[in-house]
Parts: sequence; structure tokens; C-alpha cells
Amino acid sequence: MLSDHIPTTFGDWSTLRYELLRAYEGPPGEPHREKPDYLTSMQAWLFRRGGVEVTTASGRATAGPGQWLFTTSQKTAHHFTDDAEIFSLTLRAQWPDDRLLFRHDPPVVLQAAAHAELERAVLPLLKFYRPMHRPELRWLYEADCDLQTYVDYRARMQRFLRVYVKAMQAAGVPMTQPRQMDARVQNAIRMIDRHNWRDTFDESHLAQSVGLSVSQMHRLFVAQLGTTAFAYYDRRRHQHAQQLLAHTNQPIKNVAYQLGFRQPAHFTRWFSKKQGRSPRSYRAQNDLYEQV
Repeated sequence: MLSDHIPTTFGDWSTLRYELLRAYEGPPGEPHREKPDYLTSMQAWLFRRGGVEVTTASGRATAGPGQWLFTTSQKTAHHFTDDAEIFSLTLRAQWPDDRLLFRHDPPVVLQAAAHAELERAVLPLLKFYRPMHRPELRWLYEADCDLQTYVDYRARMQRFLRVYVKAMQAAGVPMTQPRQMDARVQNAIRMIDRHNWRDTFDESHLAQSVGLSVSQMHRLFVAQLGTTAFAYYDRRRHQHAQQLLAHTNQPIKNVAYQLGFRQPAHFTRWFSKKQGRSPRSYRAQNDLYEQV
């Protein structure tokens, strides 16, 4: 069992979003960083050589050879030593309301020798990622694949997730629990997460697809997620916009079209209202291609 407090339904656990975003082995891609990444993800580094100091809102942590360090992408700073050599994974494991499965604030440092299963679970992910990666892709989920490749990927991710949860629980790291949700809300969430951002979002069609009226769906979403279905969709679209701006070199007008905006100016107004800065300013703030 993964936890002493597992919810009673498979549906509750099915709302956990977990995926590999990128993986590599070698020197850190960005040895020094003094500002947060606003995307919600988890980073895991296994040190072969050198070390790092990480600063978060809750304090500082250091790690060196033979140690794992787990942190969130929303850390405020990190500084690697010049000789650092690492295994690096960037992953997402979070609930529909964006709570991370484990917050890692402060960062968690583990001895690799005491958690040998972690490395054994990471190596298949690295092996899988290498041939899938192309320079024009920032994240793994952008890559084309067939069904068999996807099934292989999910099996490797499930193995890692099991070992990761076991290691965090052994270290006494609190795990967040899923919110109990109506099965129709769970289905609606899955449909929104699979939505083609180029297409118009139709609340009436979504409600009908899960067997609800629009008003019933609205009440259930607000009661169980604290937000409406449209607001949940809009938050996901905003997160996708952040990813495209911070981690691809696509022109802003192309980003706008990918997200369903017919006019780049409409996208700029929408994004600026949500982010507090323009798409161009956000892209500059996040140092394109400079993430670890």
C-alpha cells in the first residue's frame, strides 16, 4: 500500500496527474538561478560529483555526491558547484487543484545508498527519454508516439511513482490527499485536461458529456474544487501558455493561435490580466531554455 490513508475509490486516485517532463545526465543546464520558475513541477537530482545549495521560502538545503535532492520548480534560488554532474528529472505529480503530491519545501535530501531503488527506477526513464528527445521539444509530452510506446512510458512512470512515494514516506515527508469528488466531476476534469486548446471550450457540451446540466456542473465544481469548470479550463490554458512562452522559441502570435485566440492582441490582454505582465515580459523573465 502506498499510504495508510488511501481514499476508498480508484476514482479519487485517478485524478492524480503524474508525468515526466524531461530527463538528462551530465552538468546542470543552469548552474546558477536567482528567481523562481512559475510552473508547478518537481525536480529530482542525483549527484555523481559536486553539489548544490538550494533556497526556498522555508530555508536552505545542500546536497553532494551520493545524495538525492528533491525540490520544487518554485524554489527561489539554486547554485551548483562548477564540477557538478547529476541525473536530473523534472516531473509533475499533482492534483486537479494544483497541490503537489509532495511539496518538497523545504527540499528533501536522501542518501542514494539507502534508497537504491530510486536509481533503479530512474535509469529506465532516462533510457526512454534519450531517443524521444529532440531539440525543438522542451517537454516529453510534446513528442509523437504510438500506443505501445505510451504504454511502455506509463509502466516506467508507475514504477518510479511507487518507489518515489515509498522513499518520501520513509523520510517522513507529508503526502497530500486527493479531494473526494463526484465521478462526473472526475470525468469532466479528465476531458478538460485532454482538451485541444485550439478549439473553443463549450461548457454545455462538457456538461452533457458527463450527464449534468450546466448549472449542476457549476455547483459540483464549486463545491468540490472551489472553482467553476470554465475557471478550471482557463487555469489549465494559462498554465499551457506559461509552458509555451517559457520553454519554446515559438513566436508569441503562434502561441496565441495554439491556445485558440484568433488575434494575438486578445491573447496578450488575457495573459497580462492573469499573469500581471505581458507574454513578452514573462518570456524574458523566465530565461528561455535556461531551466535545469
